Amino acid sequence: MEPKVRLLYTGGHADNPKFFDLLEQQGAVVVAGNDSFGTRACDVLVSEEGDPLEAIIEYYYQQKPAATRQFGTHEERLARLDQLIEDYRIDGIISSRLFMCDIWAFEQFLMRNHLQRKNFRLLELEVDYNPEGEGQIRTRVQAFVESVCDKKNI
Repeated sequence: MEPKVRLLYTGGHADNPKFFDLLEQQGAVVVAGNDSFGTRACDVLVSEEGDPLEAIIEYYYQQKPAATRQFGTHEERLARLDQLIEDYRIDGIISSRLFMCDIWAFEQFLMRNHLQRKNFRLLELEVDYNPEGEGQIRTRVQAFVESVCDKKNI
């Protein structure tokens, strides 16, 4: 099946291929990730010029895009989200967080308010490391993809 919508995944975990298979079985394709393992980890390369230790320090403290856990960086993170939406022609965002993860609960709150003002689609999931409730996730993602298709008039 040809994917109907382009998704950006963001969340506190991204290490279960079965979870991404579940997302993509509903007529979507995840084209970008805004998590620790995705584009945020490789957008900026460590400089090969000068002292290697200084280059690594510069990368981690000055150049690498801000992480959710970094206080006072919410505006930078939301601007980065907007840039990813534009760069990857994103149709919708799926954000997942692990049960009881307060850091990502707050991040989802910020994203929800930011994206609602822009009338942009966001699906928030609360998951466990083992994708229990697979049927519920499948149903929610399917409904989300359909709502994005309706917005795109597909």
